[in-house]
Amino acid sequence: MLESIREFCYLLEVNPLWIGIVLIALGMKAFVPWRLQYKVEETEEKETGKKIYRIFRLEDK
Repeated sequence: MLESIREFCYLLEVNPLWIGIVLIALGMKAFVPWRLQYKVEETEEKETGKKIYRIFRLEDK
């Protein structure tokens, strides 16, 4: 089975290492299915005109 995967990688001209990296990333996503969500609030000072960004983390429901 691994030989057929290696031949498929060579057919696509892709290093088999990348297939392993993609499979590991998909496995990690399966164990950590949630996403961190943030809200960015932008305000501008009246005197100086500088923009201030505040980042708030939204809680999972």
